[in-house]
Amino acid sequence: MSKVLYVCSRKPFTGSKIEAKVQRICEDLNAGNLESKPSILYHEKNIVYGISNPTSTIRTKGLNVLLGKIFGEETKWFDLLAESPDGNFVILRSNDNNVELVTDYLGTRSIWYYFDEEIFIGSTSQKAIIQYLESFEFQDRIIPWMLSTAL
Repeated sequence: MSKVLYVCSRKPFTGSKIEAKVQRICEDLNAGNLESKPSILYHEKNIVYGISNPTSTIRTKGLNVLLGKIFGEETKWFDLLAESPDGNFVILRSNDNNVELVTDYLGTRSIWYYFDEEIFIGSTSQKAIIQYLESFEFQDRIIPWMLSTAL
């Protein structure tokens, strides 16, 4: 299954270090015993995203990513704050001032996120966020909940 790692900073990213890090994380998300498609990487100003093992159901439009399927009439899924379409999907979209993470009504795909004063990270993988941050603070009370969901 494809996974996305979406990293947004208050300041523009410079150099290729951030791209290499996101690329490496996306490659690590692929199953080691199965052949995977090359990851997609996109970088614009203060946003970098990577998609591991991309499939034909993935759509991108600049800073916007749709993983999954929209049913019925084509919508402007990439418009920030637009009405959520019908289907089973995850949408990560942004403009110059905001980032929005959207999942379908049933939440068939999980979206995880982290943020602090400088950075916002959205992903369909908890592992990707932890790898990006290079840290994990163990908290006993949330481990059962984390283990009952997809990594």
